Amino acid sequence: IQGEILWKKAHTKTIQELKEHIPELEYPTGLLRKRSSQVPKYSTNILTREELLKEKIEPKPELPDNINCFTDFSKTLEGCGAGYLIMGENTKIYGTIGLGTYATLFQAEVFA
Repeated sequence: IQGEILWKKAHTKTIQELKEHIPELEYPTGLLRKRSSQVPKYSTNILTREELLKEKIEPKPELPDNINCFTDFSKTLEGCGAGYLIMGENTKIYGTIGLGTYATLFQAEVFA
């Protein structure tokens, strides 16, 4: 509990300091400035497990303008980790990271 109290104090102090530079932090939520959102120039297609089992998905996409992204994460008694693979026509990026024994599956999923 002591660590939690220190955490709250540190964040409260940070927010108080930010209020001097960002006046919107003082506004009620109904008065916040509206910000426009950008429409992405890409689409995301996440298949269900059943659809994946029916499809034969290759790491390298069929079409030259497409990019396939694969992520995975796991947790064992020894620790938690995450990995990813991104493949396109001329692109191959991959990586893994160990997240230690205290990371949760949610943290691993977010990282992946």
